[in-house]
Amino acid sequence: MRATDGSCHHAPTGKETEIREPGFQYDRGVDESPSRAVVAAVAEATERPAVPTPGFEGEGTKALPPLYEAVDTDALDALVASAEKGDRQCLFTFTYDAYRVTVRTRSVTVRPAT
Repeated sequence: MRATDGSCHHAPTGKETEIREPGFQYDRGVDESPSRAVVAAVAEATERPAVPTPGFEGEGTKALPPLYEAVDTDALDALVASAEKGDRQCLFTFTYDAYRVTVRTRSVTVRPAT
């Protein structure tokens, strides 16, 4: 796993809920895995298909690469699932196709990597 940051901690109390950082925000669905949410978030933020689409490649925009090339998807899903079961917040940041992706317990933020 190529991660630049990763941590899980107990859920905040009071006004300390998930912090929103600048960038494209994607809220993960209840039954959506974190790895699927990452692909959906980056696809939506970049207006690129998640998988190759016939006829789309010729328009100058290519599909996203497989997420497993950037991060161990099973480990990512397990990390977030573990945090959810333990009532903790999760924060995991990595680079995926020139984008900095931050996965929190219920959301994904996408920003250009710099």
